[in-house]
Amino acid sequence: MKLVVAFLAAALSLSIPLAGAHRPLADEVGPRANLTEILTPDRPFQTFLRYLNQTNLVEVFENQAYRTHHGITIFAPADRAFAAVHPSVLSGLKKHQLKNLMMYHALAKHYALKEFDGLSRVNPVTTLAGGM
Repeated sequence: MKLVVAFLAAALSLSIPLAGAHRPLADEVGPRANLTEILTPDRPFQTFLRYLNQTNLVEVFENQAYRTHHGITIFAPADRAFAAVHPSVLSGLKKHQLKNLMMYHALAKHYALKEFDGLSRVNPVTTLAGGM
């Protein structure tokens, strides 16, 4: 399996492909990298990573990526996206609400960049939070 990073708007999609030629993540990360390695230290996703750690979702996302044949696609908002949200909105969330919000940013399947354009036109896309 190769790990792929594809930018889509202001989101980062981390994907574990089943097969095929994909642009691999930089060699320093390796084929079995964890989310912490990918999202730190020089990448602008510290807030997203902090919330993943607070809600114990790092392991859940990694298990989906490496222990299922479907892989995972994660849309990680950059720190500047979180900065645009009034602080009281996020601080007012209960832990289960924050966890649901983070799970909303993940799809339980690897999608190649070329699949994104028509992804939601064919069928609704269900996130790990269960919403569409």
